[in-house]
Amino acid sequence: LRVRPSVRGSQGIVETLLELACAPGADWGDASLQIVVGDRRAPLVPEAAATAGPDARRFAGSVVLDDVERWWPHTHGRPHLYTAHIEGVVAGQALRLELAPIGFRSIELRDPEGDAELL
Repeated sequence: LRVRPSVRGSQGIVETLLELACAPGADWGDASLQIVVGDRRAPLVPEAAATAGPDARRFAGSVVLDDVERWWPHTHGRPHLYTAHIEGVVAGQALRLELAPIGFRSIELRDPEGDAELL
């Protein structure tokens, strides 16, 4: 599982890559997965060319949150974290995988007059 949050403008983006293994011969045909972050959700789709083995599959997708609240150290503002999980059905079985809370932040280095300023 790889979960990568990033910030683009006012949007928070969570890119997800999930590798699942099932019992040999399992039917992957009904696999349907979603990434859920806060109140937003997006499908995780199978990567056709990226098979991790005969009984494993990789799923990928991204969810976008508009006007994302930023995470700050508690000394600089109110820290904000979003709940996150993956849910769906794989090989006829319901799946729910709780993820660690997700925070969005960006770090910029500005040098307007030769003096560095970290924001």
